[in-house]
Amino acid sequence: MQSTIKIFLLFLILLPISSGCAARRTGDYSLWGTRGPYRGQVVDARTNLPIRGAAVVAAWYYELYAVVQTNTQFYDAVEVLTDDQGYFVVNAPEIERRAPSNTDFPVFTIFKPRYRFFKGWFADEKDMAERRNRPLLGVVKLEPNPIRGREAANENIPIYDDIPPEKIPNFVKAVKEYRSQIGR
Repeated sequence: MQSTIKIFLLFLILLPISSGCAARRTGDYSLWGTRGPYRGQVVDARTNLPIRGAAVVAAWYYELYAVVQTNTQFYDAVEVLTDDQGYFVVNAPEIERRAPSNTDFPVFTIFKPRYRFFKGWFADEKDMAERRNRPLLGVVKLEPNPIRGREAANENIPIYDDIPPEKIPNFVKAVKEYRSQIGR
């Protein structure tokens, strides 16, 4: 009985250590060892015209393994604005180089007042991993979001309560601008 308890306690000690050594995995591709910028373009979904000045936030998260569950923790974020042609470049080799071993590719949030926001990856895992060889990872098409009623408008406000506001000042400014447009 005592040896069973010792084995169980050893398992509990080694589980978080071994899980953390899995090293930045998302499916078959890994953040570890990949380099290069995340390049994309933001356009209006109806007209295909570029959207200038959209706030693009790339946020990295890592997993903390526990006995019963896995918790996702914020690691770091970078913010850029789209240029006149709707292009953006997130170049973050230092962030990814010093990231914890179980950090995933960044989650992107793209927001421009009067458009529905986008949150997620704008390319598949393979392209994210091989981004150094890709001149453009993807095009994000934002749907226009005419302001029609407070409830509908409130649903289109992306919230980041885990990222310090000083890391994403243009995003915060865009959200404030949108809130003033909807009277909130």
